[in-house]
Amino acid sequence: MRTSKRTAVALLTVAGFAITAMMATNALASPSMEPILKSSVDPSVPTDPALHGVEAGSAPWVLERGVIRLASNGHLKVDVKGLIIPGLGTPGPVTSIDASIFCGNETTPAATTGTFPLSGEGDGLIKATVSLPASCQTPAVLINPLGISSIYIASSGFQPGSDTIDTLFRSQVEPSVPTDPILHGVEAGSAPWVLRHGFIRLRGNGELKVAVQGLIIPGLGTPGPVTSIDASLYCANETTPAATTATSPLSSKGDGTIEAMVSLPASCQTPALLINPLGLDSIYISTSGISG
Repeated sequence: MRTSKRTAVALLTVAGFAITAMMATNALASPSMEPILKSSVDPSVPTDPALHGVEAGSAPWVLERGVIRLASNGHLKVDVKGLIIPGLGTPGPVTSIDASIFCGNETTPAATTGTFPLSGEGDGLIKATVSLPASCQTPAVLINPLGISSIYIASSGFQPGSDTIDTLFRSQVEPSVPTDPILHGVEAGSAPWVLRHGFIRLRGNGELKVAVQGLIIPGLGTPGPVTSIDASLYCANETTPAATTATSPLSSKGDGTIEAMVSLPASCQTPALLINPLGLDSIYISTSGISG
C-alpha cells in the first residue's frame, strides 16, 4: 500500500529540518573513461517540440541507427548512420553536425562540440572532449545542423521498434538537494541526498533496471523515513510520465534495486528518469544524471 501523501511529506519535511545545519555535496568520480551516459538517437520531425529553447528542424529526418556515448573524462562520441531527409534520400543542404549537452531545464548548453562532416549518405561521427559541469540532472544531447545552435535535427532518445535487448538508454544516478529545480512538474525532496553509486539501464524490450547504493540523507546516515522507491520515465517536455514502476524496498543503508518491464512509447526524445520516494510521484530524490 502506498503511503499517504500528507504523511509522507510530513515525514520528509521533519527529516529535512533535522539536517538544516548540514551542507549536501554530491560524490564525484575521478575522471576516467568510464561511460556515464549512453543513448540511442531519435531523429526529429517538424512537429516535435522545442527542447531547451531549441526548435526542431523544418524538414522530417529518419535514421538508420545512432548512438551517443559520454565518458566521465568528458569524451563525447556521437555516431550516426543514415541520418537523411526521406523525401530527398540525402541530408540535403546539411553537410555538418555538432552536439550540445543540456542539463535539467537549462536553455544554455553545458557543453557544445565543434562541427563535424555529415556525408551524402547521412553518416557522421562527432568525437570531442568537453568540460562537464559539477553535476547535470536529466542530461539531454541535441544534434544541430551546420553549426546552427537554434535548430536540432536529432536528439538523445529512442524509437524501440521490435523487441530487443539492446540498451536504449544508460545513465548514472544523481542525488537531489532541496534547491534543485522542478523537473517534469515534479519537485525535489525537502532533504538533501547523497549517493555512493547508482545506474539506470533501459532496454528496447522495456526492461528497466535502477540500482542505487548508499542513497542516504547525510545528516541522518540513513534514508530516514524513505523505505521504498520507484522510477518514472519522462520524454521531451512532458509532465506525465511515459512509464512508472511499482515501488521497491530501500534498505536502511540506502541500497535498492528496481527491476521492471515497462511499456515504452513509440518514441521518446531526451529520456529522463526520476526516482520517487514512498510512491510519491510529486517528489523526486534522485534522477538520471552525470557528474563531472
